[in-house]
Amino acid sequence: RDLRMSRGLGDVYKRQFFKSVLYTKFTDSTAFIIKHDKPDDVITERLIACCNSLREELRTQYNFTVTIGVSEAKDTIMGCHLAYQEAQKAVKISRLIYKRDNVMVYTELGIYKFLDGIKDNASVREFYKEYIDKICRHDELHNTDFMETLINIVQNGWNLKLASDTMYLHYNTIKYRYKKIEEISGPVSYTHLRAHETC
Repeated sequence: RDLRMSRGLGDVYKRQFFKSVLYTKFTDSTAFIIKHDKPDDVITERLIACCNSLREELRTQYNFTVTIGVSEAKDTIMGCHLAYQEAQKAVKISRLIYKRDNVMVYTELGIYKFLDGIKDNASVREFYKEYIDKICRHDELHNTDFMETLINIVQNGWNLKLASDTMYLHYNTIKYRYKKIEEISGPVSYTHLRAHETC
């Protein structure tokens, strides 16, 4: 059944989205290598659409859920080992945040990239439960983008003006979102994150 399913996945990739696809089956996963001429937003969108199509087909045909990690595009075949590690990391983090049945793109992980390396630290787990998990759950339940907003604020050195420019949103919108984030999780500041950065 596993081999049939892997072949089915490869066929979906080839039939619907990409002509040149290599894949191999591991114990509990399947890795795909997709050839591209030049990575751009269009290819990324096609890849995500393909992954969502795979998830839907697996759910329909096999009553099976799957978590898919997508690496950053590499210039040569020599970067495949790194691409595989990135895809694995995207899967791990996706399972931490969304549990299962999700597509996670490595380049969109933002601050989440640090979770995999530090998730076993007790103080980091406590921080995650106290702050990050509440925001993620709120986003999931209410279809909001507060976690993405917080990531942008952190990446812009806690400067709300710079974050609003980066997200192409009005400054007052970012201020409102930051206030809502603090209402959901309690005050989250540079000091809170910094304290757990080197754990």
